[in-house]
Amino acid sequence: MAQIKIKHFQSQEEVQRNILEGHPTIYVSSRTSTVIPYDQIAEYYTEDAGTITIGELGSLPKKIKLNGNELFIEGPVTWEDADHYLADKGCKIKTSPTDKTAAMLAGVATSCTGEHCFGYGTYRDHIISCTYLNYKGERVFLDSQKKIEGFEKYQKEYEVYRSFKNAPFPRLERQTDLMVGTEGQLGVVTSATIQVTPLVKTQVLFILLPRWEENDEQHLKLLQFVQPRRGEIISCELLDSQSLAVLEKPIGNNCDAIFLEVKDEVFEKIYEDLLEELSDLDPEKIFQIDEVKFQKIRVEIPRNIQERNSRNRMAKVGTDVQTTVANFGKLLSLYREFSKKNVAYQLFGHFGDCHLHFNFMPANQSERASCVQDLEAFYREIKKLGGSPFAEHGIGLLKQKFMGQFWSEEVKKTFRKLKRKNDPECHFFPHGFMHL
Repeated sequence: MAQIKIKHFQSQEEVQRNILEGHPTIYVSSRTSTVIPYDQIAEYYTEDAGTITIGELGSLPKKIKLNGNELFIEGPVTWEDADHYLADKGCKIKTSPTDKTAAMLAGVATSCTGEHCFGYGTYRDHIISCTYLNYKGERVFLDSQKKIEGFEKYQKEYEVYRSFKNAPFPRLERQTDLMVGTEGQLGVVTSATIQVTPLVKTQVLFILLPRWEENDEQHLKLLQFVQPRRGEIISCELLDSQSLAVLEKPIGNNCDAIFLEVKDEVFEKIYEDLLEELSDLDPEKIFQIDEVKFQKIRVEIPRNIQERNSRNRMAKVGTDVQTTVANFGKLLSLYREFSKKNVAYQLFGHFGDCHLHFNFMPANQSERASCVQDLEAFYREIKKLGGSPFAEHGIGLLKQKFMGQFWSEEVKKTFRKLKRKNDPECHFFPHGFMHL
């Protein structure tokens, strides 16, 4: 195993010095990533990797400023910070991860695309500009309005995934794409300007359905119902019965739940359309729920998984897959096979986007090894379906072994070219997915 060194940075100048000294470094800010097992990270590097530095950016100075509908952030500003700052100004971020203690600039690096993408689109397309430190320690400015040249063949490969939140590889179409989804492998993001939207009042519908493992007919009808209503419905989330059962106050009584967050001005119409078009839904299983309560429930579930894995010293074993609407039923069928393994699990996520997280909760290393083996076969099926193997959390260290089949020789050639040009000494995120 490699030696791991922790280094805390108090200023950008300290980060610049670390870059110039050439220490192989994984730069982190909030440690909320679910694809980097921070407490076991040494195990993912061989002894000949030498010393790997974990560069903690969480103590850097923060700046946040709103100009019209453009939010400027610098340093480890979290989504929670931005929410509080914007609320008084009548604005909100268009999308965020479920865990809002994460840093927004880390979300640039991972192309975070979680909550409210259904109504507002992806974080990637809300980034107006950003700056980063390159391998010379210089600040570089990137403008989303300027296209980058020389990646035409690569972008043809990307075209298949254009409707997805994220492809198995970064977009590389606009200047900002050099930092979005490249996971800090080409530099350290230091600031960004993000497009925000006026704060609107919403209401949340809570719909109880049969367990997806037994009958997904109503789930699939609901999926069709919400598609033409993007913008009116700003999020459509699934929490299955296994997820609801682990809440501090369990709800659902062995049912799945789908939550629709709807703009207040169209709420009554959406509710009436729902009852009319999905007449087999039981009106007594449709409730209104307070938005704050919904968000609390939504956050509690992934945190429960992370805490359980940490207690058991078990790296996460889960998926982050997105498919097309047409193939979503097939994705549920693949997950249904997982549910038969006699290993604890939960299924939840961004239902309207056909983007769900299936998480195994193995009790021991033997169960974990079996689940990982099943995932390898699962991702081969996702490749056949034309799905994206990750849609939100990045590749990190945990998912690299599943990704090769999604990369053509053109994609791999582009990764090598980018690393040679932007990180010739392999300083940034050693052995990240671009390190081929």
